[in-house]
Amino acid sequence: MAKNEYFIHLIELIKQRLEQQNVHEIVSFQAMIGYKDKTRRKFTSIESFVSYSESLNLISDEINLKFGILVHFPKKDIPEKQEIDIDFSTTENDLHGYPRSIINLVLGRKKVSGVILVEVNHTERTWADEILKLIENSLEDITIKEPVGKKIIRSVLAPLNIDNVFFAMFLLIPVYVLLIIQTRDKANNDISKYLTVVEKNSMDIQALHQKLDIISNHLLMRDTATTNSLSQSLLIYLISLIFLGILIYVINLFIRTPDSFIVLTKASAQYRQEILKKYRNKLWVASIFGAICLGLIINYIFNFLQSFKLL
Repeated sequence: MAKNEYFIHLIELIKQRLEQQNVHEIVSFQAMIGYKDKTRRKFTSIESFVSYSESLNLISDEINLKFGILVHFPKKDIPEKQEIDIDFSTTENDLHGYPRSIINLVLGRKKVSGVILVEVNHTERTWADEILKLIENSLEDITIKEPVGKKIIRSVLAPLNIDNVFFAMFLLIPVYVLLIIQTRDKANNDISKYLTVVEKNSMDIQALHQKLDIISNHLLMRDTATTNSLSQSLLIYLISLIFLGILIYVINLFIRTPDSFIVLTKASAQYRQEILKKYRNKLWVASIFGAICLGLIINYIFNFLQSFKLL
């Protein structure tokens, strides 16, 4: 979360660093504040930006700072122009070179929210490195420190980035294939059982009853039974798909990156509270559903493996 105080502090940090280094002059400054309703406020001086206070009930979601600086470096005859361009955005932006999940790549997703871009156009590499380091260190005041474990889990589970049903569908296809194989094996066992009884030469009443039972129960009704079994397998597959999709959604909810906010107005602060409240409510409900789905999936897998005598 970045407040107005941070941006003023960042400008002062840059000015102080410039004063400590070389003879310089800030020849241009531009700032732009963007809001969710597409309203834009532009400033052409540091003083106007620092003293500005928004009077409308707007939600800020973007801010851009640009510095044009003439710096007289040692061993240089004339001052040289350097430029610093810093962009903060909580809205969706093009990913450019940022890493994406497998699902995002497959579906062509090219957006990500919560981005800080820093560009320094320079003629002196050492000077640029110092400015970049200064800005990078200042970002520690507004970025959330995530646990290392959470980052590792998010990297490992990157393919689960929400298109849950699609991922679950592909994950459960082998299970559905096994269900069909199990159904066909049962049908083949019925035929083998029928052939065993038919091959009996005994003509006593008990043998005749067995033959009639096999014919009526396993041959005349076999197509219907097979159809019902396949329908049941498909139903189980679809239900499992839904449960696994919910479970993946819950996992994503727990490991997703935190929301980003630029709080420059009272409306922005209120908006932040509303978003965080919704997230906490989602987390609470998802925890309950996730626990239920996980229990059902584990129970189903156990029963499924037992049917194949794997356990």
